[in-house]
Amino acid sequence: NTYFKILTARGCPYACTFCMISHEQEVMPDTARPRFRSIGNCIRELEEAMARMGNFYLEIEDDIFTVRPDRMKAFFELYSQRIRMPFWCYTHPNYARPEALKILKENNAEFVVMGIQSGSDRIAAQVFDRRVKNATIVQAARNIHDAGVRAFYDIITNNPFETEEDRIATFNLLRQLPKPYALQMGVLIFYPNLPVSRERERLGLPVTGDFQQYRFWNALYYLASTVDFTDAQAAELIANQHLRSD
Repeated sequence: NTYFKILTARGCPYACTFCMISHEQEVMPDTARPRFRSIGNCIRELEEAMARMGNFYLEIEDDIFTVRPDRMKAFFELYSQRIRMPFWCYTHPNYARPEALKILKENNAEFVVMGIQSGSDRIAAQVFDRRVKNATIVQAARNIHDAGVRAFYDIITNNPFETEEDRIATFNLLRQLPKPYALQMGVLIFYPNLPVSRERERLGLPVTGDFQQYRFWNALYYLASTVDFTDAQAAELIANQHLRSD
């Protein structure tokens, strides 16, 4: 009983093909518009949780909590007075802006989670319908770092759509992000009715990427998140056939 989850809003302005929201928006188009609960209603739910549980760690499960800094300010005006529990939330490269991050820092956010998913502009745009350029991701990561907020970044791996060039692009993007940060990797899962699942079937691709190949790349991704490489050192690692086969 030490964790509590809350949704202060429902819906997401995006429809990434790997996410259930893409299917949700196909069958319920109105869900493409985020719907926001009143601040008072959210705080009352949290007060009820405190009365029942005592202290807890809050997980704000909004798809993108940082969409509206004005609403964040109103939320934390009451939260800082009546709740004051540690918390974390999700952000997005397009919404990891200094104003919103400053609010999180001032209210003692434990960390933020931001989806990167791929460092390949091709995979992001053509496969995931996630039209966020690498330059935007790097700037968002710099904003988070400059704000002094701890960062967790998500990427999707074991992706049968990827080529060698796509994996190299992800590796090099992770090298550019300011450290320290934590990297969270998830395997691409083809749930029924998702656009990415239909596209995989249309192209006749396997359900997962080559396991041995991704052991190598996933190890490189973790290295890139913790170690600074020169371009020459990075190229040497990528070309190392012994590491690929070990």
